[in-house]
Amino acid sequence: MTDRDFMAAIIANPADDAPRLVYADWLEEHDDPRGEFIRVQIELARSKCEPPCPGNVHAAGGFGTRCVCRRARLRAREQELKARHGFRLAGSAGRGAFWNRTDYTFSRGFVARVKCSVANWKMSGGRIARSTPLEWVEMRGCRPLARKVRSYESGDESYRWSRPRYGEECMNSWNLPSWLMDRMPNTNDYHGFRTEAAAMAALSVAAIEWAKEQPE
Repeated sequence: MTDRDFMAAIIANPADDAPRLVYADWLEEHDDPRGEFIRVQIELARSKCEPPCPGNVHAAGGFGTRCVCRRARLRAREQELKARHGFRLAGSAGRGAFWNRTDYTFSRGFVARVKCSVANWKMSGGRIARSTPLEWVEMRGCRPLARKVRSYESGDESYRWSRPRYGEECMNSWNLPSWLMDRMPNTNDYHGFRTEAAAMAALSVAAIEWAKEQPE
């Protein structure tokens, strides 16, 4: 199997750790530190503090009894790997200047959450979606427009995205380009979304769907 084959299996089964661990074995056989990083993060996701571990001081470092349980050791190793290898732990998803202006978060060994500009996502989103099991995309500077809606029983605001009226070069924070708006659900009508969180989630889904449709 090739690196691309492993990633295809992981992306097709994002909730299953088995393909991730098989890939970790292959990486370790090729002396790639990402293999250990994947294992460490998966163990962290599965583990809990071992009694009588004072779990509330894990991140404190400056008071109380320092935790020495396995979870604390895993967390320390995770930070060592991040400090030593940096963006290289993101694999092909982290290559190129795209990541210089992008925030990203790992989950179970892979980039899962991304925050970047609309322009950067249009430029590199397709490559990112093919190289990591994405869970969330946030567009920097984009926020839905809040409007008063009297017809709602609870709360009096709705949240909407819209297309720019005078071309995509004249965009407000709630204006999205057509390639994103075309993938918004039908609930984005006059009343919009009931919460800002729902509007942001719809944007994330639209961004990931668009990226997966892009040719290599």
